[in-house]
Amino acid sequence: MVASMAAGNETYFYISLWWTLGLGLLMASWGSWRASRGDFARSRLAGTSAGLLLGFLLLFLAYPLLRAALTLGQDEFGKLVPGLAWDRLSDSRIWSLNCLVSLQACGTAWNSLLLGLISGFTTSLLGTVLAFTSERVLPAFRKPLGLFAILPMLMPPFVVGLGLVMLFGRAGVINNWLEESFAWSMGRWLYGLEGLVLAQIFSFTPIAYLMMRGVVQNLNPALDEAAQSLGASRMRILRTVTLPMLLPGFSNACIVGFIESIADFGNPLILAGSYNVLATDIFFSVVGAQLDFGRACAQALVLAAFAMTAIAIQSFFLSESRHVSISGKSDASQAMRLPAPVSFSLASLSVLWIMLLIAVYSFAFAGGFVTTWGRDYSPSLEHLMRGFAIEQDQSNWLLSGPAWDSLFTTLKLALIAAPVSALIALLMAYWMSRLQFVGRSLMNGLSVLAFAIPGTVIGVSYILAFNVPPFELTGTGLLIVICLVVRVLPVSIRSQSAVIQQIDRSLDEASMTLGASLLQTLAKVIWPLIRPAMVAALLYGFVRAMTTESAVIFLVNAEYELATTWIIGRIGQGDYGLALAYCSVLTLIMTAVAFAVQALLGDRRQIRRQEMAANR
Repeated sequence: MVASMAAGNETYFYISLWWTLGLGLLMASWGSWRASRGDFARSRLAGTSAGLLLGFLLLFLAYPLLRAALTLGQDEFGKLVPGLAWDRLSDSRIWSLNCLVSLQACGTAWNSLLLGLISGFTTSLLGTVLAFTSERVLPAFRKPLGLFAILPMLMPPFVVGLGLVMLFGRAGVINNWLEESFAWSMGRWLYGLEGLVLAQIFSFTPIAYLMMRGVVQNLNPALDEAAQSLGASRMRILRTVTLPMLLPGFSNACIVGFIESIADFGNPLILAGSYNVLATDIFFSVVGAQLDFGRACAQALVLAAFAMTAIAIQSFFLSESRHVSISGKSDASQAMRLPAPVSFSLASLSVLWIMLLIAVYSFAFAGGFVTTWGRDYSPSLEHLMRGFAIEQDQSNWLLSGPAWDSLFTTLKLALIAAPVSALIALLMAYWMSRLQFVGRSLMNGLSVLAFAIPGTVIGVSYILAFNVPPFELTGTGLLIVICLVVRVLPVSIRSQSAVIQQIDRSLDEASMTLGASLLQTLAKVIWPLIRPAMVAALLYGFVRAMTTESAVIFLVNAEYELATTWIIGRIGQGDYGLALAYCSVLTLIMTAVAFAVQALLGDRRQIRRQEMAANR
């Protein structure tokens, strides 16, 4: 397996592999030594595995970022030049404010910041509207809204951008209708800030909805009843009681929306036009005619600084907030109905959003199954067959379409990365939640850093760190798998940590009192209780590995071409039909996997209910 994932000069690959194994042996020895000193509940096996995981984060997260920071001050020959780092960080192309005094464009940092602020606030506001609609106005909307919240996660990240092009682009349905009916063209408004904001609203509002739905569900109805008993009207209760209780969750959603927006790569690649942002400028600085790694590092560090600042602000809000709506007292009160004008407005906005979302996704997928979008809308499988052609040669069937190789490569790497990331996340979540050891804070900090750093920053850092000895892994499938694992790890760790923290520590203590080792306790006590979260982490890892593009786009080559990067190549050539047909195939695969996992979870829960009933 390892040999099949090496590409190029295998000698350098195996030398790098030996260096990596040597570092792993060093960190494993450190963990075993710390266990002998009382850490890790004196379990040498736990200390060894924790040492290996900490070494993994240091080598494949901290080291690449430090290498990128060092490159910032080096010239094209690798020599450190005093003042060069500051010159690159203060580049006018990043920080220019000419747009305020002339028709020239502003710097990419200000463009990204403005886009992030608008998208973060707008998606959070719309997510709150949808949450109130599903919980307080139209409970029947819960299932369709839940479906639309999951749907964007099962699709490549640029489907929304392509769908908007199919609707409002130069050859879009609405633009053509306006030209034919009223001889009026909408122009190129879609390609710029307006189009980017619209695309990100459709892409990231489901995330805000999932966050705000939990906040709305946790609002204590007794507070509304207390205010109402004091004579407050429903409108005043909404303004003075309900909305203030939403502020911590709303600010949290804004921060997450901001980070998602500035890290977005797919939508700006399609819709940015002349509105340059950091995420795509990093890409063009590396793969374009510029080939300027120093400039790419400067842009990457600015983007990372924006994301880290947002995380710091989020932590500050969470630590300073004192809004308490859940207490130890049981509460059987019913949530107060919202004022009629507010309910009508929320329901109208929600229905409008769902209709627009259905239109965007419908036209996005329809674009892959018509002859020529904008000219000939007759149904056709031409694009699908062009990418996934199957031919018969004598008695054998051949997969002759050009898209097959990238699909199978993506499936292979995703099926490797998903279980690896889920297992690493389980071990790290348990070690950090249950054990005290030297390096615990460092491990937790690195996992938070992996969440905050945008994918393009990771991709550039990997090129700089692993393209030279002693860790020369660029061009190999192994590095792509490691990159996928690092990108998935933070969310998987937090989802499993949340479940582990709900399990009483007395279960661990009882198991160890009866003579079980730490790993036996993890396998026989903790694992059965967190199995649904583990399977969810496995599914999340698979879906993200299938759809990620911003980090791996720097790491692919002719031998290891991934589905998303192959689609981006077709988009760059203007072949939207084939790109959308491929997106449909990916969506069907991931939807089938999601339903299969959901069915598996359902069966597990049914078995558990039967076991509980039998034990009564």
